[in-house]
Amino acid sequence: MKEIIILSIETFHLFVAVLLLFGGYIIPLKYIPVYLLGAPFMTIDWNDQDGLCHLTKLRNMIRYESLHPQVKGESDNNFIHTLLLKLGINMSYTHIDKILYVLITMSWIFAYSRFIQHKHIQLFPTKQTQYMVISIIVLWFIITFI
Repeated sequence: MKEIIILSIETFHLFVAVLLLFGGYIIPLKYIPVYLLGAPFMTIDWNDQDGLCHLTKLRNMIRYESLHPQVKGESDNNFIHTLLLKLGINMSYTHIDKILYVLITMSWIFAYSRFIQHKHIQLFPTKQTQYMVISIIVLWFIITFI
């Protein structure tokens, strides 16, 4: 029974990960506001002090039958890395994290652009505000990823 619960958690975890990475491209327009609010909160949950999302914590609690499990290997704490290893892709945790951040950010930006186009929102009222916002975004990417 425990293995069935763990498998169902991992399946749901995979669904959430795919939705987070590619949701901005595939979600219907009426659900985009939920995605735009939910994606940052899921990313924040993943990047809190322990670096684990709640689904990984729940899976480890069930697997090790403890509220504060002592995992045997780092692979138990990194869902995407373990999944990529099963597919034969071996990358470091930091490279995987950077790739995930870029994919999530690009998906979120695409969903945001779909939303503002659908609602006919004028994002930049003047060229000056457009240049300021773009420069802030570029600086943020440089500081974050380099």
